[in-house]
Amino acid sequence: MLQGITLPEPSWAGPETVNLWTRSPQDPETLRQPSEALARAIQAYNSTFGVRPKDSHQLWIVECPDLVGCFTSTASNFSRLTSGENEKPSAEMASQDTAMVDLTGGAPEIAAAAPSLASSWLGYGQNPGFFEQTPPLYYALPAFAASRGREAVEGSQVRPQIIRRLLRAIPANSAARQPEADDVVRAKSILFFYGLQDRYGQQVFSAALTHMLEARTGRGFDLDDLIAAFEQEAHQNVAQFVRLWMKHPGVPQDFRVRYENSAASLTSDTAKESIP
Repeated sequence: MLQGITLPEPSWAGPETVNLWTRSPQDPETLRQPSEALARAIQAYNSTFGVRPKDSHQLWIVECPDLVGCFTSTASNFSRLTSGENEKPSAEMASQDTAMVDLTGGAPEIAAAAPSLASSWLGYGQNPGFFEQTPPLYYALPAFAASRGREAVEGSQVRPQIIRRLLRAIPANSAARQPEADDVVRAKSILFFYGLQDRYGQQVFSAALTHMLEARTGRGFDLDDLIAAFEQEAHQNVAQFVRLWMKHPGVPQDFRVRYENSAASLTSDTAKESIP
């Protein structure tokens, strides 16, 4: 059965229609909360990566007809790093405007489509090299984008949780001459985007990504394109920052300290509150 999801009044440029295709009708009132969550995610993607192409005003959320064959992405190495080992697969991008969703848990599971939809803003189904990037772009930018969707749906506390989970995958004292393990490179590649965001600010970060994605629509992009876009927006030597992250073992110490100290502070404050 085809249903339209009415999103709250949008604050982004241009109309956006979300269509829900299910095997049985869903209660409109039950759809309200996941619809609002989707609206927040779409707004986050539009503000971070730019509004989707003008000829793509519709998104489709389709109930998976057979759970055994629908989902693979949450089992991928990148999703495992950001979402945790035991997260149950529940949504996956099927085309540039369609996400498959497991609705056996009820209508609220529709919001699980939000992270998967992130790829639509990055050229999924449009750029031939979408899955052929090299680190730190290979899968890491979609994984970072998906994390932005999670934050929009679940709250701002998701961001430091994801960062700390990724930091745990990276040894604090890495040997300078020893090649880093694949999981370490993956974790670093995702954290690299958080580092860019911290270093240059949200405004520059979003403007640079939007500029790169618009300029390379249909052609794919590489690290040089990313550097050029950030240098244009930040008016700084961004290549030096990229080398600091990707050409040295581990992650910059100031980044690690910032997030590990915030976790220690939070744990300490929580312990104090629990003392009678």
